[in-house]
Amino acid sequence: MAAGNQATLGGEWSSENAVAILLITILLTALIAVIEIVNESKASPRAIVSPVFGMYFAILAVGNCFPALVAPLVIRDAVAVDLGHLWPFFYAFAGVFAFRGILSNTNITVFDQNVLTIQDWIAKARTPAIAAAIKNQILREKEDAQQLANDLTKIAESKLAVVLEQTLGKAALDELQGPESHFKKALKLATERPDDARALLKAEKSP
Repeated sequence: MAAGNQATLGGEWSSENAVAILLITILLTALIAVIEIVNESKASPRAIVSPVFGMYFAILAVGNCFPALVAPLVIRDAVAVDLGHLWPFFYAFAGVFAFRGILSNTNITVFDQNVLTIQDWIAKARTPAIAAAIKNQILREKEDAQQLANDLTKIAESKLAVVLEQTLGKAALDELQGPESHFKKALKLATERPDDARALLKAEKSP
């Protein structure tokens, strides 16, 4: 009877439960990784995708999956509520958050030599992932500005000059005189006042 209660209260340990815990943990890890890199780099979610982000996610997933799988063996007797089908979610969250502190202080040893803690590996992978996200964001912004500038060149240069003078001042406008002044004005507006540039394009397209 006691064994039966234990299985009910802690959720039966089975390969199906293990797979569910792993899947939920991986999804939760992906969410955490995206939030962390986006927050640290101030880049868009699109810009964070890179090989080094994949490496960071993989290390983070390994660090989270192990304690999530161990969680049922450690805490199932301490939970006095039957969560039913929610057990895999509970174990995944417990593994990722409650056990992450313990795992982060666990040394990996090879031939009796300390290598690094999991937390060290995560930190070393996070830095290049953030750098790659920032680089990708800058490249995307340049590409977007270039495309926006190309679209703006379809508008009369005199109209661009009026908007530039109103938003950036006459001094900024005077610096853009000379060869290719039309494109220079378009690029200046696209780079420094993208919202105004899009508003101008929208107004030009309106009937």
